[in-house]
Amino acid sequence: MEKFEARYQAIKDQVSPNLFGEHDRFTLSPLLNYDITNSEFGIDKEHAYTVKRALRAIMGEPFVISGSMKGNAAVELIAPISYVKYDPDKEVFNIQLSELIVNHYLELNVYDRYSPLIARSFDGQYTPRFYEWACRWRKQGFYDIDYDNIRTEFWLNAYTDDKGKKHKAKYRDNGDIMKKIIMPSLDEIRQAVQNGTCDFWLRLEELPDNPQVGRRGRPSKPTRFPLLDGVRGSQCR
Repeated sequence: MEKFEARYQAIKDQVSPNLFGEHDRFTLSPLLNYDITNSEFGIDKEHAYTVKRALRAIMGEPFVISGSMKGNAAVELIAPISYVKYDPDKEVFNIQLSELIVNHYLELNVYDRYSPLIARSFDGQYTPRFYEWACRWRKQGFYDIDYDNIRTEFWLNAYTDDKGKKHKAKYRDNGDIMKKIIMPSLDEIRQAVQNGTCDFWLRLEELPDNPQVGRRGRPSKPTRFPLLDGVRGSQCR
C-alpha cells in the first residue's frame, strides 16, 4: 500500500472520473501494476515462499466493503489482488491490484481524503472503521450511527458461523459499547492527531432517542460524531 499511496499522490491530478463519474481501466491503469523485489519485502531469495503464501492468503480473503458475512445478510466483497507472478531469477514479484479495490479507494480518497496508511496505523480493533466512517462523511462534517448499527457492523450480536459454531452476543449493554468500543476508538484517533498522523478528531454527542424501536424492544439511541479539524479545532466542512 505504501507504493500505491506514493504513486497516487504523484499522479492524483491525472486520475479523474470519466463523464459518467466513474473510473474506467484507462484512468485506473497507472495504479494497478507493481513490481516489488524480495529486498523490498525484507526477505532473501530463500524465503520468497513466505511472501507467496501471504499473497495467496490475501487473494483468498476479499475485503468486506459493506454489509455482513453473517447468515443471509446482504454483503459486498472486493478481492484486493487479481494477479501475482514471481520471477526467481530477478527476485521480483509482479502484483496487480483489482480494478474494483482501486476504484473503491479512489472514491474514498478523492472525496474524503481517506488514507490506508493512517487506517493501518491504528492498534485498536475498531478504530480503523471509525476512521473510515469519518472520511466518508468529512464534507458533511459529522456522521450519525446508533448502537444497533454498531452491533451489526462489528458482529456483536449472537450468530452462527459457516462451520456451525455459535457465537454469543457481546456488549449487550450500550454502556459497554461506549466504554469498550467507542471511547477507545475516539481516544486513539485523538492521539493520532497529537502525533501528527491524522488531521482530524471526533467528538461524541448523544442524540434524542430514535423513535424506531431497536433490537431489545426499546428505542435505539443514536450517536453523532462531529469531525473537528486537528489544527483549528473547528468542525470540518
